[in-house]
Amino acid sequence: MTDEKFQELLKEWKHRLCLDGWIISASLVETIEGELAGDCNSNFVNKTAAIRVLRKMPKERVTVFPIEKVLIHELLHCKFMSVDNGSMESRFFDEMQHQLLEDMAYALWSAKYKKERPNEDKK
Repeated sequence: MTDEKFQELLKEWKHRLCLDGWIISASLVETIEGELAGDCNSNFVNKTAAIRVLRKMPKERVTVFPIEKVLIHELLHCKFMSVDNGSMESRFFDEMQHQLLEDMAYALWSAKYKKERPNEDKK
């Protein structure tokens, strides 16, 4: 995917998710620490976020999601604040919320393209 196409998708999904009032920078990157496909560093007070999405996921991954679906997931982090204070309860909540965001991102992406399985598009 080109950087220009990625920026078009960012604009589209910011609007769809009612994030037009946010200042969000997003970029495609070659690597991200850990097993992440993307990450989002957001500030809810200033309504700003910096998003990074892997340009190409390693083929050894069990599930390979399209870049657009990963972008949607990261944008959803701007809608749902997570609080991890180190307690078991907050870590549990954060994991459950993260799974909800993953399900929501997939549902939005698949509704747009009318696809049922995440591995249908391995671009």
